[in-house]
Amino acid sequence: MTPFSRACLTCFLLLAWSPAPMWAFVHFGQGYGSKWDDPLPGTPAHVTWGFVPDGTDVHASFDIDGGFETGNGVSGTSNITALRTSIDNTFGSGAFDAAILSAFDTWSAATGGLLTFQQIADPGTLSIADPDATSVNNYPDIRISAFLPDAGHSFGNVGAVGFGPPGDDLNFPDALAGDIFFNLSTGFTIAPGNEGDPYDIFPPGGGLFQNELESLFLHELGHAAIGLGHPDEGPGVVMYVGPGSIGFINRELDSDDIVGAQYVYGLRVPGDANDDGLVNLADLQILGDNWQSISASWSDADFTGDGVVNLADLQILGDNWGYGVGPDVQVVPEPGTVAMLTPAALLLWRSRCCGVRRDQSRRFV
Repeated sequence: MTPFSRACLTCFLLLAWSPAPMWAFVHFGQGYGSKWDDPLPGTPAHVTWGFVPDGTDVHASFDIDGGFETGNGVSGTSNITALRTSIDNTFGSGAFDAAILSAFDTWSAATGGLLTFQQIADPGTLSIADPDATSVNNYPDIRISAFLPDAGHSFGNVGAVGFGPPGDDLNFPDALAGDIFFNLSTGFTIAPGNEGDPYDIFPPGGGLFQNELESLFLHELGHAAIGLGHPDEGPGVVMYVGPGSIGFINRELDSDDIVGAQYVYGLRVPGDANDDGLVNLADLQILGDNWQSISASWSDADFTGDGVVNLADLQILGDNWGYGVGPDVQVVPEPGTVAMLTPAALLLWRSRCCGVRRDQSRRFV
């Protein structure tokens, strides 16, 4: 073993034996569940979502406050159009949907695309939390609605509520898991400025408390899609709700938020075309097989997302060569694969040393 390899191994052992956690995130699965699709942490998922049609009510068994107050906590039926219209009239047509889509994209990007989202139509025939309103019957995994709160319920004190993912999505689908409820009795805004900039939480001259729409939804989606809870450390962490967590734009994930998402769904490693956690000969073979393709995807070794497999993708694979393999494993490309690549491409080659379950009583704000 070379001194450099020994140093890599020593560093790894020190990290493995460290008694203190490196990251501050809370996941209610604690090693299993509270995620979509496969309940094992580190596995990818495809999650559907949709807006609940106006006029949809909640199931008789539903209780947004978790049983702490009498009644289900919401009044009447959902009216997402009222919220969308209010935002679009103030900030421009499409502003509401753009903020929602941006939050989905942010969480997906944190996993390198291993967590994907797809918007589908909500049939609306079944009430929210109806046991049959699951993906088995073509309902979105995440149903987004907007209600007025019942008087005296804690739902009236927050901008939105998000329910965590299922405990075991494969074996026990959960109709309420992942659902997000906006509170129509409070205010919403799209604050101007950049990440971290303050904004007025009350309009000049008074009025309703203003929730920054994308910041709030990004937080609720952290509950609904990722299964993350509220960490003790902040502010700046999207999932943090303690002192200093309001009054500024927070549309970008903190490193703790990102690591939490990657713990739950994994991380797509640049250069890993087959998504097995390794960057090795198998990925090089895929790149060679698709060399100069002009309609490629990630699984074809298009790591830049431009649809073309070329020198830029080879560069990325080379930069991450050996990831997950280990410092003492040597992988030599087969001659057939190398012959497919141009001499100029080979000059770019470089080596690298490897360096809560949802239940009827729990909801998050």
